[in-house]
Amino acid sequence: MQNVIVFVLSAFLGNEILSKVPTWLGFFALVVAMINVVGGFLVTDRMLQMFARRQKPPAASEKSQEGAKTPVQ
Repeated sequence: MQNVIVFVLSAFLGNEILSKVPTWLGFFALVVAMINVVGGFLVTDRMLQMFARRQKPPAASEKSQEGAKTPVQ
């Protein structure tokens, strides 16, 4: 119950604070936040590509598998 009260009070307080922000400043903050989010996704994608395993070309992997399958006499 205490969490609900805190949530409702913070919603009213946030509404009062944000209603006093000029429209252009709010738009500028929205643009900067969007650039931050997109940049975060791009950096994360690059980091994941750094740790991704590289796959061998199909022709090279088939040749290596054929050599491994030949029986030793």
